[in-house]
Amino acid sequence: MNTNALAHEHRLRPHVVLFADLLGFRARMLSIRTDQVAAGRLLEEYSAAIDSALAVLNQYEGAFAHRSFGDSFMLAAETVLEESESALGIVLDAFAEVQLALVLKGWFVRGGISIGQFYVDDRLVFGPALIEAYEAEATVARDPRIVLTPSVASEVQVHLGYYGDPYEAPQNGFLLRDTDGQLFINYLYSAIDSADTTQAAEHACTAHKAGVEKMLEANRGIPALWAKYAWVARYHDFFVDTWLPGAHGLRIEPKVFAALPELLVPSPRLRPRKA
Repeated sequence: MNTNALAHEHRLRPHVVLFADLLGFRARMLSIRTDQVAAGRLLEEYSAAIDSALAVLNQYEGAFAHRSFGDSFMLAAETVLEESESALGIVLDAFAEVQLALVLKGWFVRGGISIGQFYVDDRLVFGPALIEAYEAEATVARDPRIVLTPSVASEVQVHLGYYGDPYEAPQNGFLLRDTDGQLFINYLYSAIDSADTTQAAEHACTAHKAGVEKMLEANRGIPALWAKYAWVARYHDFFVDTWLPGAHGLRIEPKVFAALPELLVPSPRLRPRKA
């Protein structure tokens, strides 16, 4: 065997890598594991959602590698670490559109994005960038959000420094900083078209609101999952308040996801007496 040829063939290259998990996928699989008909329907639904999400990549130049396995999927785009700010922005925008397409099909996404050495072919998916993205998904993302690992966040901070007024930077729109300090993809922002009209964003938010409210109701008896959709509801309302303040009926009412505790037996009195 020519070991030099093998080493050349399997060369690691810089990539932007997304590793993501579909929220609730495993539970849905377990619920229909003995029902072949339902399993077939879920497979068709999942396949159609992935096809819809990947279709948005056709508008971008360059190749995106994709692999799906179980409740997880991976996207990767080859890059050069010294490439321009716009190159990273294009890839992140593509990932945001994929996330939005999946969410609007009812599949909420948790994931991590990294930049680093990576290799992919028909058999192998390999490299430190994949591990970094996976660890971010597993230990940092927590909620249905796609977070930036330090390798990407540091690049973003450099790019913000290119602007005299960082408020005007495009990153100050397609990325957000969460309350725990993590940067994450503002996927609803990708619904705002290049003409900066609100029609597409309002349409997306209408569908998004319905999807979030449906999942909140469906998971009311599962605290761990319900809390994740409550996070999405807060994100949704932040987006509406920031980019669509004049729109009516697009906010998710706080009583749906942030209600206070209540008495077991309501009463006009202020509080029950202590025995």
